[in-house]
Amino acid sequence: MPSQRKQNNLILLLCSLLILTSACKENTKQKGLFGQSKTEVIPVDRFEQAVFEIDQKNLGQAKKALAKKYGSFYDIYFGRIMNFGEPNGPNFDLILKDFINHPDLKNLYQDVKKTYPDNNEIARSISTVLKNYHTLYPNDSIPHVVTFISGFNNAIVTSPNYIGIGLDMFMGSNYRFYPSVNFPEYITRRLSKEYIGAASAKALLSAKLPEAALSPSLLAEMIKEGKIMYGIDLLLPDAEDSIKIGYSGDQINWCKSNEENIYKLFVEDNLLFSTEQKKYNKYLEEAPFTSGLANNSAPRIGIWCGWQIVKNYMENNPSVSFEELWNENDAQKILKLAKYKPKNL
Repeated sequence: MPSQRKQNNLILLLCSLLILTSACKENTKQKGLFGQSKTEVIPVDRFEQAVFEIDQKNLGQAKKALAKKYGSFYDIYFGRIMNFGEPNGPNFDLILKDFINHPDLKNLYQDVKKTYPDNNEIARSISTVLKNYHTLYPNDSIPHVVTFISGFNNAIVTSPNYIGIGLDMFMGSNYRFYPSVNFPEYITRRLSKEYIGAASAKALLSAKLPEAALSPSLLAEMIKEGKIMYGIDLLLPDAEDSIKIGYSGDQINWCKSNEENIYKLFVEDNLLFSTEQKKYNKYLEEAPFTSGLANNSAPRIGIWCGWQIVKNYMENNPSVSFEELWNENDAQKILKLAKYKPKNL
């Protein structure tokens, strides 16, 4: 473990956690999408290696070579992810050197190299997602996959040409630096290799959604999140539901056992059509459990319920394509046609 002084220094370097996605905005049915016999392996570029092993004695030329190879991701990383400012600015070189020479960050880089000594696991995690994404969006080019280290700032970053995977956000639930930056257990439980695919799928799909209404109802938020979860079903058809939504097995079982009670809560408390976000945010936000319910309850039950509604909608309306679902903005229409009725309701 780093010393307290080093812990404090590291915390000062790190920005707030964006746990799943930071994205730049940019007629297919579910049935028959996934009949491919073999998933093509997607190439992966290790941007963190290029950054931490940059030639500091010839920094000007090294930066030019880095910019040429990585194109727009070079600007995205230094300008948006790390917020280092203009790469040609007067303080940029000093900031970059401080970053890559910081003892804790150097240790972090070495840990990432040990955890991901090659690209095999990363490629396996992302290949199925990207292949199925290209089936859903055949007019989109397959984004270039790069990995990076941001000091626990971003997990997944998307742009029209790139998908960036922050490997320091997938180091395993017991990784030694996570307590130093005060990540709670319900977050660190998901910071491991097996969540790369689901996090990537969510980021890609979130970037395709239109801008949300300024004051959406809880139902609108549930359906929006439910669409994303349904999309993850299509991009990762073989993944466990717990991985897709980031629940433990017990939390998935709790939701299934309490499906009727969850929906009754939203209906009987007149929450579905409420636009008071302070009133309903606790049903969508990250937490160890749902405030006001038992400590063994699952968090984000609005997202889970929205997922079930959207699945029912697609099952009960087989002529509706994924594109039509995605472009349907009438949440009440989706709820009505879903004929969602948990047992005993």
